[in-house]
Amino acid sequence: MHESFAQAALREVREELSIAIPADSLLELGHYTKPAIHTRFDKICFAFIFSQSSCPIRLSHEIIEARWYPVAQLPRNTSPVVACALRDYTTKYSTPRQ
Repeated sequence: MHESFAQAALREVREELSIAIPADSLLELGHYTKPAIHTRFDKICFAFIFSQSSCPIRLSHEIIEARWYPVAQLPRNTSPVVACALRDYTTKYSTPRQ
């Protein structure tokens, strides 16, 4: 399958959480490499505007648990990649998109 990173992100969210995201709401946050975030591989992160109440999520068999957290109250064990991506999101998009 030949797909872009953005197409893969949209597909993965649809497959893993049963959420269909409009392609135009996807925001590329960045490319995170191992020295900066202490992972064994590179990651490209995307964000999207999503209202928790806009549709229910259904977890695939690959996902054990999913929870919603306010950014200011993320758990201590939050992935360094997620922390970097959220920092970049709040820096790049301090005003929510409509």
